[in-house]
Amino acid sequence: MRRIIRKLILLLIPLIILTGRLCGQEILDRTIALPDTSCDLYGALLMLEQRTGYRFSYNSDLIPSHRQCRLTFSTRTVKDILDDLVDNPSITYKVIGNQIVLYRPDYQSVSRDSLQAAGNSYIFISGRIMDQGTREPVAYANISLAGRNKGTISNNDGKFLLKVISDDLSDSLCISCLGYKAFKAPVMKLSKKDNIIFLYQDYIPIQEVIIRKTEPVFLITSALNHISENYPVRPTRQTAFYRETIQKNNRFVMVSEAILEIYKPAYLPGSELEQVKIDLGRKNIDIRQNDTVTLKMKAGLNTCLVLDVIKSFPDFLNKETLNHFRYSMSDIMILNGDYTYAIDFVQKDQTEPPHYQGRIYIDMNTLAVVGAEFELRPDKIDEAASLLVVRKPTGLNVKPISAAYQVSYLKNNGRYYLNLIRTENAFRIRKEGRLFTNTYTAVSELAVTSTDTLDVQRFRRKELARTDDIFTDLVGGYEPSFWGEHNYIVPDEPLERALLRINKILKKE
Repeated sequence: MRRIIRKLILLLIPLIILTGRLCGQEILDRTIALPDTSCDLYGALLMLEQRTGYRFSYNSDLIPSHRQCRLTFSTRTVKDILDDLVDNPSITYKVIGNQIVLYRPDYQSVSRDSLQAAGNSYIFISGRIMDQGTREPVAYANISLAGRNKGTISNNDGKFLLKVISDDLSDSLCISCLGYKAFKAPVMKLSKKDNIIFLYQDYIPIQEVIIRKTEPVFLITSALNHISENYPVRPTRQTAFYRETIQKNNRFVMVSEAILEIYKPAYLPGSELEQVKIDLGRKNIDIRQNDTVTLKMKAGLNTCLVLDVIKSFPDFLNKETLNHFRYSMSDIMILNGDYTYAIDFVQKDQTEPPHYQGRIYIDMNTLAVVGAEFELRPDKIDEAASLLVVRKPTGLNVKPISAAYQVSYLKNNGRYYLNLIRTENAFRIRKEGRLFTNTYTAVSELAVTSTDTLDVQRFRRKELARTDDIFTDLVGGYEPSFWGEHNYIVPDEPLERALLRINKILKKE
């Protein structure tokens, strides 16, 4: 069991390194034969996937997958077959990697006007969260409606956007971040655009802190013993925004984003497996002709499941392997007005790789793990190089620079729910015989935007995303209204510029 857990935590963000430019429009001209049958569009596209080896991505609002189709036995090109199946001349086909994307170039998923016309009037609350003392942005702060499992997080620049329906206008907006006093204000007072919200750092007078037993291993063990009291004991259904980016030096070359629905079983031993389905997704790629190395993240969605450290215990939260680490009390902080222990840890040298170090946050009153930040030890990261890169061509020297992970949970109605997962891996890559080295940075982030606890059912098999595959869903270019009523992480300024730039490139192709 220990080796299985260690392997899971090690393969959090494996990368595939490929050479050459992504291409493949010729697949649309390939001739194939399909059987004479009737089925729905989903089934027909599934048969095409099996014949071609390419996956299909599309928005079900544009192309209803349940529509019935009639296939007549013949040998035709993939494009001709798609034309008959889709039966919509405004739909365009684009091949990206091993995926055929069906989309309408001028399509915008749900605009602000269409939401209001449908009777769902929305208020868009946007702004920037800043540190009152330093005037620096506060990244990854939680923004939510009071007492609701609905919200978003701020980006690296402290910016956020939250969509609030008219029924919730009388509620209050809450903003919280570890180490800061919680902010709360009526929604209507924040209905203007570009609010600047300052958070005050929360200092703890030592005389006010009642220390029970602060031996760190005792606290961690107690936290593990209180899981059933602190986390959901019934299945939940979470909606989340997911983003993957790959950056070459200072240039974004790939951006993949999606709205996910996640079936989360109870936090109990022996619970069933989690499930993920993709509601809406897109991918923008900017691979230039002179780019001879292309990186792809593999199993990014699976990573997000594994990084729920209360479900998939890493070694530093596993009772059987706690003796592989040195723990020390680091600090006492405040989160949402509650005292929180900060416990530092580092893996001992004599243990098996990979070697981790980081910090665990435990609520002082409930003894719930509310978050963790950890990384591969910089002095030991070379030991994990062969496991972080699952495939590379000959003639490339690949050196991992860093591998960092973050997870947090948010309390609501006495239970803690998964809130944020973030990973960041960096590599230096040099071709043999070349003097210059390029730095590639791969980031994935998942922010839970709502949680449903009532009448939660598992997804149907055909709805499921393949979480151990490369995440490649795309349904269009960069449009601010693409996400419709869904909440998402606002792109920070470099990423927003990259999305606009890549979208211009795609429109020219």
